[in-house]
Amino acid sequence: MSILNTIIRGITGNTVSINGTTYTGNNISIQNNKVFVDGKEVECNEKEVHINITGDVDSVDTTSGEVNVTGHANIVTTTSGDITVGGSVNGNVETVSGDVDVSGDIHGKVTTVSGDVSA
Repeated sequence: MSILNTIIRGITGNTVSINGTTYTGNNISIQNNKVFVDGKEVECNEKEVHINITGDVDSVDTTSGEVNVTGHANIVTTTSGDITVGGSVNGNVETVSGDVDVSGDIHGKVTTVSGDVSA
């Protein structure tokens, strides 16, 4: 999977790990294989993306890659990749190709074209 376009918002005080590298900031985005933390570019040469967020997050929107949130989330969207949330999701969870596993409640809708859903 190629790191194409990812936006993570509302992560104040939480830890975000992308492919094992930890980043701290309020907003993290990945565009054309470049990682930006609060608007400043940091180095990332990975071709696959695995996003781990320790704590709560407002939203995660990625075109490809696995997303794991240990806390709660408002919105989680990926085109290709599995989504795991340890807490609840207040909004929608969407993936075209991937499994959705939410430990808590989902207060929005869940959409997956090719994958399993467990909540």
